[in-house]
Amino acid sequence: MSSPTIDYRKLVAYAAGDLPETEASQIEVQLVRDPQAAATVRHFQAARAIIQSDDGLDPPPEAVARACSIFSPPAVERSGNWWEALEQILAALVFDSRGQLAVAGYRYRGIDGGFQLCFECEPADVELQVEPTERFSREVEPRPIWQVMGQIVAARRAPNIEVALVRQGATIPVAETSADSQGIFSLEAPSGRYDLFIRHGNGSVVLRDIDLS
Repeated sequence: MSSPTIDYRKLVAYAAGDLPETEASQIEVQLVRDPQAAATVRHFQAARAIIQSDDGLDPPPEAVARACSIFSPPAVERSGNWWEALEQILAALVFDSRGQLAVAGYRYRGIDGGFQLCFECEPADVELQVEPTERFSREVEPRPIWQVMGQIVAARRAPNIEVALVRQGATIPVAETSADSQGIFSLEAPSGRYDLFIRHGNGSVVLRDIDLS
């Protein structure tokens, strides 16, 4: 996994010497592993040194605005959701502990409102364990926040397994994460009905109509 990108504002503050000693030390460690960020710092420090050494008149406002636009971080264009660009493979619900569907091998008894769901499809089987947390969502009527813990079981292990939980009828995910090397992941979301998308290989495994209530 690549190291996280350093916040641009912190890079500028570091180059200007405005960060506390502890934060500056942390940035220095990250710069060793991030050559692009280190180059940005050197570039900004060089520009700052030139400005400080200049005893001429203040530049006009339009020149200042132009300079600020040059040093502004580039805007990142977000393309469509990854699950919309992949072949979608619908997984079948084979077990819901709340309905006690009779499928051999699955026995689960919820604790404090928790339940288990099991889905099957050709690329991978998915087991979900859902539990209410003690926190509440910021809606008009307080609703519990649910923790969705899952494991993806597949004959062929796919790298970079992404997971997105999307409220039905929406396009922006409520929560996103990646599964670990064992196919295990965890998400949190308020009560509602959701679709769960799992990026596996060149396809998107879809778990429809997950009712968190």
